[in-house]
Parts: sequence; C-alpha cells; structure tokens
Amino acid sequence: MLKSTLLIFLTCIVARIGVTAPLTLSNATSPDKKYELIITHSQDKATLELMPQMVLRNVKTGKAIASLSLEIDESDDRKSIAALWSPNSRYVAVNHHLGQLYSFTIYDIKDGKLHPLPELPTPKKLQKKYFTPESTKSRGGQQVQRWLDSTTFLVADTMYYVDITYHIAKRKFEMVDVKYEKQ
Repeated sequence: MLKSTLLIFLTCIVARIGVTAPLTLSNATSPDKKYELIITHSQDKATLELMPQMVLRNVKTGKAIASLSLEIDESDDRKSIAALWSPNSRYVAVNHHLGQLYSFTIYDIKDGKLHPLPELPTPKKLQKKYFTPESTKSRGGQQVQRWLDSTTFLVADTMYYVDITYHIAKRKFEMVDVKYEKQ
C-alpha cells in the first residue's frame, strides 16, 4: 500500500513539474558514414533559455560542421524528429512530428554545410485546399516516406491523402508524380 501511494505521489510530482523525454533524432548517420545529425542545446543570450539545435558533425573527427536552431516545444512529449538520408548522402530530409501534425525540411549537404532547400511545389488540384481556412486542420501534413534514388523522394500528405513524388534538380524541386487516394 505504501509503495503504490509513493509511486502515485511521485508520478504526480513529475507530471506537475513538467519532466519530459529528451529530444532525440532517429536515423541520424548518413549512408556513407561521413556525417551524423545530433540534437544539442545552446543558451539563448536574450532569455538564457536552453534552445534545441540540430548539429551536423563529421563522424570521423566528431567535429561539429554546421548547426541550425530548432523551433520545437520540448515540453510536449508527442514530438519526434527523424532523418532520412538520400542514398548518396548529399541530401537529408528531416521529418518533424508533433502530436498529429507532420512537416519536413530537406537539406543539401554541400561543402559540409546544411542548406535548406526551398518549399515544395503544391499540385494544382490541392492549391486551393492548402490556402483556405480548412487547410489549417490540426491533423496531418507532409512527411518524406523514402528516397527512390539519390535525388527522387516520395512524400505522403496525410492531410489530403496524396502521395507526391519529387525530384531535386539544381537545388529546386520538380513534381514527378501525384497519386490521390480514394476516400
């Protein structure tokens, strides 16, 4: 009885003070084993808060090559970040997941730096849906599912039940194929 009461008491304290799981990144090492993405923290000079950063580092030396600030609410346990590397390790798609919301960014690893690529083109049939009040649903979004080759990848849009294949050419995206799921 005392043991279960103590366990309930400790659970309530942990829930009240907001202890959350640390932010981690899955599939972090590039296929060529040259690069690794890690999550670190740096102190914001203005607020003195610890802010999460995604760091690209050289696996062999362990040296940080580039870093980007992540705008993620770390107090929310429903968050996750996953990296999907292109087979040639030139590009990395970073999927962000928070609750039932999905998004991603693709980075070009050129000259050992993280260069975010521009926004993806939206299929014409969906353009009206994406820019209306209904498009601000609190569920779904786009995530990279897999790389089909070193410059072509498949995106699943769970908000509109669409699979879109994109190709990267000269650091820009071209839509290759769009498949609408029947609802």
